[in-house]
Amino acid sequence: MHKPNIAILGVRGIGKVHARIFNALGANVDCVLASNEGSAISACVDLEKSYGIITKGYTSINDVLERHPDAVSICTPPSLHFEQILKCFEKGVPVFCEKPLYWDQGLSLREIENKINLLENHKNRKLIVNTSNTIFIDAITDYFGEQKDYQKFTFQFYTQGKYEGKDIALDLMPHGFSVLLRILGKHQIDGFSFNVNQNHFQCTFNYAGKVVEFDFREDPDGPKYLSFYFDDKHFQRVQEGNGKTYRVYIENTNINKKVEVDDPFTVYIKNFIQKYITGEKGFDDASGSFINIRLMLECMKKINQSI
Repeated sequence: MHKPNIAILGVRGIGKVHARIFNALGANVDCVLASNEGSAISACVDLEKSYGIITKGYTSINDVLERHPDAVSICTPPSLHFEQILKCFEKGVPVFCEKPLYWDQGLSLREIENKINLLENHKNRKLIVNTSNTIFIDAITDYFGEQKDYQKFTFQFYTQGKYEGKDIALDLMPHGFSVLLRILGKHQIDGFSFNVNQNHFQCTFNYAGKVVEFDFREDPDGPKYLSFYFDDKHFQRVQEGNGKTYRVYIENTNINKKVEVDDPFTVYIKNFIQKYITGEKGFDDASGSFINIRLMLECMKKINQSI
């Protein structure tokens, strides 16, 4: 099998994680894109030192695409996603994209929606968006049974992110809606209300006959926490180790039982490789990603009207 060549756009933070996982799955991290030449050189040195990945650094996506990569992984700021995805589609290159699919604070919600429509209907669309926390919902179903007959679903996600106020919603809502779509499918949002302060965004709405609550926090010095409530049934993510020693579990706190789960990032990237590079059977998350961003747009319209 051809060893696929992958380009990573944006290699700080999550981009470095993508590079590690693609490399571990047998792909070749052929090149990386950085914002300037110094960052490109630094990223290449860091990847070689950390993981033995020898790669080339660029500052222009056009130069990256001139290398004819088999796929591109986008880990740049959301405001850059649209142009980068579009350039990849125009070259027929599959895209693995960090969430959100696309967002730009400088544009109106209508302009953002128009750009999303263009991506959704592109003839060369080959796309998976990394909303990998759905893996935990699959694990809950597999190990603890499908959750039924509940009235309220709560998704709590606390990170050490840098966003504040309503920008926390922009950052974390894609995870909330990906989980909700996996559990309940596509439905309308009714009765949306929210509370927001510097480090906390909380919203409640009705969805598919259930009460849904998203409880999001971002604080660089705060805790990292992810959990799901189906009424009073509580499941939480447990993480151990880092890098090659990283292990992740889902724990049912009601019965004090936890089971190991495959690393969600690895699962999503592996499925991306299977679907678009090796031609094996994989999933196409793109349709769900466009539903996800439209649900998010609907909520942001209500938030902007109130603030």
